[in-house]
Amino acid sequence: MTPLQVQGLFHLYFDLMFFILGIKLWSHYKNSQNLLAKYLSLSFIFAGFEYIFLAIPPLFLSDDLISVKWMGGVFAMVLFYIAIAYAWFMLPILFPKFPFKPAMAFFGLLAAVMVSLSIYPFAPALINKAGVIDYGFPPIVILTASLLLMGTFVPVTVAFIIKTLKSKMYVQGLTLGFGLLFVILFMPITYQVTTFGSYVFFSSLAAAGFTLCALGVVIHPLLRGKKDAAATV
Repeated sequence: MTPLQVQGLFHLYFDLMFFILGIKLWSHYKNSQNLLAKYLSLSFIFAGFEYIFLAIPPLFLSDDLISVKWMGGVFAMVLFYIAIAYAWFMLPILFPKFPFKPAMAFFGLLAAVMVSLSIYPFAPALINKAGVIDYGFPPIVILTASLLLMGTFVPVTVAFIIKTLKSKMYVQGLTLGFGLLFVILFMPITYQVTTFGSYVFFSSLAAAGFTLCALGVVIHPLLRGKKDAAATV
């Protein structure tokens, strides 16, 4: 199996997990009207669409690096920012003093700048030393995306863990919490590695995080039915 095929399969697994988590959370929302579940669901679903555009290039388009750049380097980037935007809707619920409107205005401007920098000046994607696709983003684009991912989901994850631990639901809170932390910490590294072994290592850790997330969503009390959610919020 080539490094590109491995990259594509990892992205397919991430894609599958995002959709499973998003659909499961949407079901929780419809049953309980839990807004946390609603916005996290929409965030995961758009991330699932993002990873469709990231999974197709290494599996089917690696000979057309211009199309690869448009699919994985531009369209996927737009979907990434939409996914993060929906996650930001959770912040005023978890942190009532969060300045939502000015923060979203800043976020929209930042997203427009970063997407523009990912397009112009346009250059095709490339196959890096690890044998996987490199979209050739400027360092500021990668750094901004990583900081947004961590800055958004670390507070959300900590809030989930704290709320659950206060209810003495230790296994449920830590399962989802550590799953999200694994994804947040290790997924961005997969876009910066220079060897195939390190790509597989960090992608495997991210995949383990997704698996924990899937388990955590099933058993987490904040994301169950109406009575359970009300009892823990």
